[in-house]
Amino acid sequence: MFWTLLLVARTNSCEILTNSSLLCTNLSDFHLTSSNYSESLRSLNLEQCDQAPPSITSSAVEHIGIHCNGSLPAFAFENFVHLISIELLECELSEIPWQSLYVNGKTLSVDLRSCPLDCSCTNEWLISSQHYSTYAVTPILPETFQCSFSHCVRGTIMAEPYIECVPGDTITIDVNISAPTTELFAHRNYFSWHMSSAQNNVTEHLSKKHIQLVIYAVTEKQLGTISVVCWHCDHPLMTTIELRVRAPLRARLEDRGDSHLIVVSGWPINPINLTIEWSGETETRNLSDEKTVTFFNNLVVRPDTGQSLFYRRVFSVFALACSTCPVDHPAGNYSLYICSTYNCYRLHNYIQHVGNHTKLWTESFTEWPSLTPVALFFLLMPIFTMLLLRARVMRSCRAKIDLMRKRAVRERIESRRTSRVTEETLLRLEERSSLTSSDYSGQIIPFIELGTIRIHECIGKGAFGEVYCGSWDKTGDRSVAIKSMKADEDVEKEALVLSRLEHSNIVRLYGMTRDGPCLLLVFEHMNLGDLRSYLRARAPASSSYSQFPPALIEDELRSIVRQIVSGLCYLTSQQIVHRDLAARNCLVSGESDLRCCLPSQRPSITVKISDFGMSRRLYGQADYYRMHNHSLLPVRWLPPEAINDCKFSSSSDVWALGVTMWEVFSYGEVPFAELNNFEMVSCAMAGIRPPRPKCCPMVMYELMQRCWAVDPDERIRAEEVLLDPALAPRLTDFISAFPT
Repeated sequence: MFWTLLLVARTNSCEILTNSSLLCTNLSDFHLTSSNYSESLRSLNLEQCDQAPPSITSSAVEHIGIHCNGSLPAFAFENFVHLISIELLECELSEIPWQSLYVNGKTLSVDLRSCPLDCSCTNEWLISSQHYSTYAVTPILPETFQCSFSHCVRGTIMAEPYIECVPGDTITIDVNISAPTTELFAHRNYFSWHMSSAQNNVTEHLSKKHIQLVIYAVTEKQLGTISVVCWHCDHPLMTTIELRVRAPLRARLEDRGDSHLIVVSGWPINPINLTIEWSGETETRNLSDEKTVTFFNNLVVRPDTGQSLFYRRVFSVFALACSTCPVDHPAGNYSLYICSTYNCYRLHNYIQHVGNHTKLWTESFTEWPSLTPVALFFLLMPIFTMLLLRARVMRSCRAKIDLMRKRAVRERIESRRTSRVTEETLLRLEERSSLTSSDYSGQIIPFIELGTIRIHECIGKGAFGEVYCGSWDKTGDRSVAIKSMKADEDVEKEALVLSRLEHSNIVRLYGMTRDGPCLLLVFEHMNLGDLRSYLRARAPASSSYSQFPPALIEDELRSIVRQIVSGLCYLTSQQIVHRDLAARNCLVSGESDLRCCLPSQRPSITVKISDFGMSRRLYGQADYYRMHNHSLLPVRWLPPEAINDCKFSSSSDVWALGVTMWEVFSYGEVPFAELNNFEMVSCAMAGIRPPRPKCCPMVMYELMQRCWAVDPDERIRAEEVLLDPALAPRLTDFISAFPT
């Protein structure tokens, strides 16, 4: 079989060099014979660069080397979906147009050191690629390439921000171009719909300074955002247009396990009125305000602004269940009527509780017609008596607790300054050795008065507790995350250490309070959720359509890693071992990017390390495995010494950091996802490491491997990771990691 393939390859001017490498005369020859090669092909070498078929696809090639003494064809590599790098060898090109290195939104590493590049404006995009992130490359430039492009004009592309119409209309969209241009690419679509296939009722009219789209008999399905790309401009230019086609309101209900999502679409979408029917009761509320949480008698409806667009609104809906709520909210069958100005849409579903319900009744009340009033009285009297006694005991306990808190504050007031954020009180705690720091001998956790916080909807839950979005008088509305957990020594030990940490990449614990037997920990609220989910939602799409939000590019992934490393360096400097560093235990905050067309338009985000040992209690045990008589361990993130002997140190955190970096560059994948936890332990002890992610540069993977040294003493330190050239470190990163 091998000799057959070799014969075919030679016949078509291609030669197999190794099992994963191929040499062809040009792209046309590769196109003719590419179906003969297996998916193991990773490297392609071309002897010429001036011939290319109109459309060529490869799902295997990752590296291309080209001997280029002619012109580089435009868009020749855009469908090489896993392409990572291009190297131009024996290059005679003085100009590199951006179209020639465009690979469908991916950021390539391009070695141009052999090219005699000049200072023409065509090359300006190479050093200004951060402005055109979707069309960017990471260039390796000749040392002699020292140019100033201040004289170059990038230009603009202008269009109306939106167009309103009704189905059946014929509309024209005009886009004016004021920029240096090249020849037109008439075979390409300049207009494309957000998350939609090609349209068959449209015509494009192209000229160098004006492009036009005519839509004949527009349909409701064309409601959405249109992206416009100027393919023939010297610099990548793009804009978006909202096509507001009048469409009736539609809705769907998505089950998320502990909650539901109501997805409403149509235009005009406001005003939205929601009517809920349950157990013979009807309530109507207006949901037009995108920031207001609406409380029905039995349900909470929270808008999800991160997923909303001009023609789509998303709401989380769930039955309220919390120990501090004054009214019982049972689950049951609900009918939901969503209405706009023009029509209504009906949804019907069973909605259950979020979390463990602590009230007496969890189902709707049913009448007992056969019981007489006297019998009913004697049946209910013991229950009311028990409730009354319980309430009196609780009031007595609360009074004693408050007295003890005030006494502790008075005893400490002379020796310790009161915190500016909260009142401090003394808790008798015994610190765990893995979290101990000599600076934390005071054992004082800020105490927050229960009356100053308000608990809103549940945003996470597990077998050991819930996480709620909340408001605190000190920080404002919906500014905190409140974790409700059963009080025990481990939780209080971890809270003690967390309350003393102040760093821009560590989630801040404001303080704690108690609600009966539950311990409430009040953290800052990270509105974009955990890092693993954030990465998965921004992984590159397999299709060629525009992606909203846009995929994270390499520079953004590096920035995420830098922030995590900075936080870990701070923990190391405080002699603190995290023991459970992973993407799921890092949180993200910032403005939503779901309306962004390009990564360059994405607002900056902040990544912070969270959950010092508490993540397993809150978020379940899927990523954990019990070793012999030890507690549950996250084996996919642990070094051999931690798996064998449960030895945790700053070196074990560095190992976990390497796995977390792997998660970042694999866009939230689970390492060795095909293996169960038992098999994973065997592989880890055998020295098997996660393979390099497809979009991960080799220098970054080499840095991960230095984190995975078997001997803890040979493992790279967190400070060295932060300063490694692979992360393009900045002085501010190092300063913030080690505050004075």
